[in-house]
Amino acid sequence: MGYLQVITLCLVALGIVLPEDVYAIPAPELVVNAITQGLQLFGLLFAITASFFTGLFARFHKLGRNAWIFVGGIVVLLLLSGFGAVWFVLSKSPAPVIVDKGVYTTTTPQVQATEQEEYEAYKAAEEALVKQLEAKYDESTQGVASAYGIPFSPIPQDENSQFVANYYEMLEKKQMSAAIAMTGATKSEAELLSWYQDVIHVHIFQMTSVSDSRRSLVVGLREEGSLTLYDVTQDIVFYQGRPVKLKLVSSVASKKIDIVETVNRKPLSISNATFNLWQKENKDYAVLDAREDLEYSYGHFPDSIHARQADVIAHPEKYLPIDKPIVVFCFSGGRGSEVAHALREKGYDAYALEDGVKGWVEDFQGKWIGKYRFWDAYPTYARIQYRKDFDALNKANTITIDASEPFLQAAIKMPSDRVLPLFSTTDIEVKKVLESIPKDKSVIVICQEYTDCFGAKLIAQMLDTSGYDVKGAYDIR
Repeated sequence: MGYLQVITLCLVALGIVLPEDVYAIPAPELVVNAITQGLQLFGLLFAITASFFTGLFARFHKLGRNAWIFVGGIVVLLLLSGFGAVWFVLSKSPAPVIVDKGVYTTTTPQVQATEQEEYEAYKAAEEALVKQLEAKYDESTQGVASAYGIPFSPIPQDENSQFVANYYEMLEKKQMSAAIAMTGATKSEAELLSWYQDVIHVHIFQMTSVSDSRRSLVVGLREEGSLTLYDVTQDIVFYQGRPVKLKLVSSVASKKIDIVETVNRKPLSISNATFNLWQKENKDYAVLDAREDLEYSYGHFPDSIHARQADVIAHPEKYLPIDKPIVVFCFSGGRGSEVAHALREKGYDAYALEDGVKGWVEDFQGKWIGKYRFWDAYPTYARIQYRKDFDALNKANTITIDASEPFLQAAIKMPSDRVLPLFSTTDIEVKKVLESIPKDKSVIVICQEYTDCFGAKLIAQMLDTSGYDVKGAYDIR
């Protein structure tokens, strides 16, 4: 073998040495630079390989056409091997992890400044809304406290305290997956659920800021026949300045109050596993799909009863049997819990399916007819758009529908032509509002909170299917 061939093989050997895995997310400029250098290296290796096989061709040219085909095949195989090596390196690189939701900036200072201003305005409006919601929570909890002679102290108005309050809200709704994700606990979901299985309501009667990262709480767990107070201390774990985890420091039962329950209180939710067991055992039950008509039309549980949330709460006797358990379906569990609670108040043995249709189909792979993500057919109106776009479209020839719940409309008043809180409005009233909208007008649907924005998407899509010129759904906070 000649010197040229030896040098060529050494360079090729160096070129296929795999690099170390990269665990940082590179900037775009680095990615472009790396791609450029990679192309340069590939060109160099290709030139060297071509030189090597040129010598081979000189030796084998007298052997005829078959030798040329043989050598050409080797070249093709080497090129394919090279691409395979590149694919292997890329597939071994870890997927990037987004560690922060900051404000995305551009290289243009004017654009960056505009986005920053919009972000700050959004955060200010969001904080104002949070205070309104916390005030509503404080008012209801204070009523329970006064009824049982418990000292009440409002929750401090800060992001860290709101994070703690959200955790206990998840516990109350039996959303154990969300709750356990907010804690540093090593307990299983099943064990956590067993602790709160019989809890009707979780009250936070007092929250004191011991330090920036520590909160002292008086938590009341209301069960059938009793209200137990716990003195709880929790530490908040931060990541890049944001609360991401809760760690329990101590929890001591300090007081138990006997109360009289007027309603039979059972666990409000039913797990996917339990509901599946009911089916296997042929248990006598009924399934209520309390979602909107548009949601139900795209898919539903076999042999389920369909009645909108507001309608079934107003007149359950029109839709439901009184002598068997009722399993309530909604999309994610929120509406189902409200419906199940309202039905229990009227004497029904009702349960909300945990995590709703989404959890049943996605996580549990439960039986289902059709699709459950109705918005797949309406990608245009299935997203919430920006306030600035709403301001630009809100003109004389446009009808604006406010999908917010009444207490939000009172808190943040926005000019609108129609008011339609979808989930609390009966079918008759919904039709009246929609029929009052002229077909020659463009329509915009606005909202002010996550649940209401979900309703805004539905309203926009309902109008679109009816032939209206819908400009979209907008969060106007």
